[in-house]
Amino acid sequence: MAYKYSFLDGETYGAEDINGIVQKITGSGVSPFLTKDTYAPEDLNSLTKELVEAGTSMNGLKVTVEDNIARIGKGIGFFSSGATVEVDDDGTEVEIIAGKTNYIYAEHNEETNIISFMSSPSRPADTNHVHPILLGKISSTGVLTDLRAHAKSKVVTFGRNNIKKITLSNITVKNENTIYTPDFDYSDFNFMFALVQHSAYENYKFPVRIYDLNSDKILNADTDNAHIYYEIRDNKIALCALGSQTYKNIDIYFV
Repeated sequence: MAYKYSFLDGETYGAEDINGIVQKITGSGVSPFLTKDTYAPEDLNSLTKELVEAGTSMNGLKVTVEDNIARIGKGIGFFSSGATVEVDDDGTEVEIIAGKTNYIYAEHNEETNIISFMSSPSRPADTNHVHPILLGKISSTGVLTDLRAHAKSKVVTFGRNNIKKITLSNITVKNENTIYTPDFDYSDFNFMFALVQHSAYENYKFPVRIYDLNSDKILNADTDNAHIYYEIRDNKIALCALGSQTYKNIDIYFV
């Protein structure tokens, strides 16, 4: 089975399920969930909501594309409803429409009592009964943008665990084009940096200067990629290109 999910109505859950979800999120420590003799699915989903915000496990549910198929890799997804989905080593697949924009996401529909992986030409929105986890966007030209947000723990940790990675694949840009502008609120992050894999040098990733999001300054001035730079555009930080270039992969990190 490619993926399984919990906790939904009509299913029976025991101590092993409860301990399993706590272990996935906390590893060890004190759970903010009180022991009961019996549990309804809403009890178990409230446990997840107490421990973690919506998103994916670290580097989990990564999307790749081949032959009009979006493949979702191993990982765990945490919905805003408190439900979870776990993809195994086999992964799972979603068909896409070539030449069209495709948003790839997992969805928990509380009305139908179903969790599934889907694609849509429009960006899904979280509603009272339908809860998506955005995973990726495939443009009409086949460019894949990683839209995953890593789930953040709500319990006390030894340090900040807020890290976001966006991967762009098969990018062709022209002079002064914007490569990437965040479509999320990045105020919780301190720094932005990137690793660039040029199509002509596939065995090496070039570092891009680190950008301090708090002070709007470049920190490592001695590290330079002559073709990529930062610029504020429309009141947001943008990663931009100088000259016509083709890149196999660009990994963008917010930390």
